[in-house]
Amino acid sequence: MLEAIGRFADGDLTVRLPTGREGAIGRLFEGFNEAVAGLRSIVGRVREAAGSTASATEQISASSEQMAASAEEQSAQAEEVAAAVEQLNQTINGNARSVQKTAEVAQAGGETARQGGETVREATSQMEGIASAIENTTETIERLGTYGDKIGQVVDRIDEIADQTNLLALNAATDEIAGMMDEVREEIDGAVGTARQSSQRAEKGLELAEEAGAAIEEIVTAISEVEERADEIAAASEEQSTTSEEIARSVQSISTAAQES
Repeated sequence: MLEAIGRFADGDLTVRLPTGREGAIGRLFEGFNEAVAGLRSIVGRVREAAGSTASATEQISASSEQMAASAEEQSAQAEEVAAAVEQLNQTINGNARSVQKTAEVAQAGGETARQGGETVREATSQMEGIASAIENTTETIERLGTYGDKIGQVVDRIDEIADQTNLLALNAATDEIAGMMDEVREEIDGAVGTARQSSQRAEKGLELAEEAGAAIEEIVTAISEVEERADEIAAASEEQSTTSEEIARSVQSISTAAQES
């Protein structure tokens, strides 16, 4: 018995005392065996619990590492989303500036077109005035030709009267010629004035035509600038669409990682 107790004291939980004895010694041996068996069972359960704890600890450690990696990945993805959002904001601001600039250019082009239209209308009016003046000058020249014919007739009449030496008739013819010459002079003065006005209108018409040409060039330039701005907006919109898709993918990835965690 002392040997068994010594082995038990050294940690040997397999030791057993012989059973089958009667009396107090038999009960003592059975109690010792039961105590050793109970202690052995407790130690077994403790070992099993320790094993389970170690396994759980390993699982927790692995889960922690996985969560840490997932957190790092989510953090990186969040940074990507933030960068993409910043890029999207810059693109939107750039689009807004381009739209504002396009509106300003279009407004300036519209004003230039309006002024150009007024200049063209004024030039057209001047040209119509020139055509009317030329027509009037032509009519005046035709009338001068008619008066020339009449003067010729009067001269012929003077010749006839001179041949007849009729002084009264000659004086009358002279008065008639003087009146006709006054009319011719007035017609000539009118024709000269009309020609001068036609020249001035022609010069004004040329100036207006040059202004209209310059206005048209400005309109063409404005249209070209509007087209360039439109191309910039189209490119920025395409970039904005790409950035939005990247943000959507990153958000979906973060959501998936969060669900898996």
